Amino acid sequence: MASISPADAAPSIDAPGRSFPGSAPPGRARVAARSGKGRAGTASSLAAVRFRRVRKPRRKARKATPGPADGPVLVSIVYRVSPDDRAAFAGAMENVARSRRRTGALTWGLYEDGNEPGRFIENYLVGSWAEHLAQHHTRQTVTDQRFEELARSFLLPGTAPEATRAFDAAVAAVTAVAAVAAGRGRRPPAPPPPAPDASPASGAGQDG
Repeated sequence: MASISPADAAPSIDAPGRSFPGSAPPGRARVAARSGKGRAGTASSLAAVRFRRVRKPRRKARKATPGPADGPVLVSIVYRVSPDDRAAFAGAMENVARSRRRTGALTWGLYEDGNEPGRFIENYLVGSWAEHLAQHHTRQTVTDQRFEELARSFLLPGTAPEATRAFDAAVAAVTAVAAVAAGRGRRPPAPPPPAPDASPASGAGQDG
C-alpha cells in the first residue's frame, strides 16, 4: 500500500482549483484584500483633504487708506534722548515747533514722560490728511530739515523717532453716518405742523 505524505494530504491554497470548505477562492481573496486597502487609502485621502480645507489660512485685513479730506489728524512722535541732553534737545525742538506751525500745524506741544526721563513726545494737530502730506512734500524747506536733523542728533544711539497718526473718532463717525444717509437718498423728517389753537376767541361768551 502506497504511503501518503502530509503535504499531499493537505490541500494547498495556492494550487489552482483547491480551497478550504467555506473559504473564498484565492483570486477573490486577493482582490478583496487589495480593494480593502484601496478603500482605506481613499478614506484617509478624503479625510486629509477635508482637514486641509478646514485649516485654510486667514486673509489679512486690508488697511484703510485715508482720504485727502480726512481729519483732523493728530501726529505723535516719540523721541528717546540721554537724560544729560534733555535741555539741549528741548531747545532744538523750539525751531521744529516753528517749522510745524509754519507748514500747517494748528497746535503743537512737547511733553516728557514722567516715568521715563529722556522720553519725549511731540504732538501736533493738522486739519486734514492732505495738509499733513503737504507738510512733508511741498511746504518743508531745507532749513526745516536741518532743524529736525539737529534735534535728532540728541537721540540715543540705535533709536529712531516713532511716529503715529490718529484721526478724530467723533468726526469720522459723523462723516460715516452722513455718507450712509446720502447714499440711501434719505432726508431728515420734516417737523410736525403746529397744533391748531383750541382756546376760545377773546371776549367770546362774555357780556358787553
